[in-house]
Amino acid sequence: MNDYSELYALTSGLRSTFPLLDLSKAPWTLVGELSGFIQAMHGHPAYVEYRRVGQALIHPGAIISDSAVIDGPALISNGCELKTNAYLREGVMLAPGCIIGSAGELKASVIGEG
Repeated sequence: MNDYSELYALTSGLRSTFPLLDLSKAPWTLVGELSGFIQAMHGHPAYVEYRRVGQALIHPGAIISDSAVIDGPALISNGCELKTNAYLREGVMLAPGCIIGSAGELKASVIGEG
């Protein structure tokens, strides 16, 4: 089995941001597993301060526009902003401080800090 830790180290510290990710797998294989992974995080002690809204886990420090749409499992971390008409489809994980601009759309994505 390969260890892809060095590759993950290039992506703004995903190990510290998302401690439950299995970094022994190739990053490109995780994309198809993100929805299930996010659903498994519901109730996990590492995410106790997040609130569940539908299938999403949202940190109380996230700022979400009234017109933003979260459709499917998603994790939105502290300091994230979803601007006007932002659209998150299934399997999106946003690290702290991410900004999804007006009318931005994401699906099956992990976005690092900032």
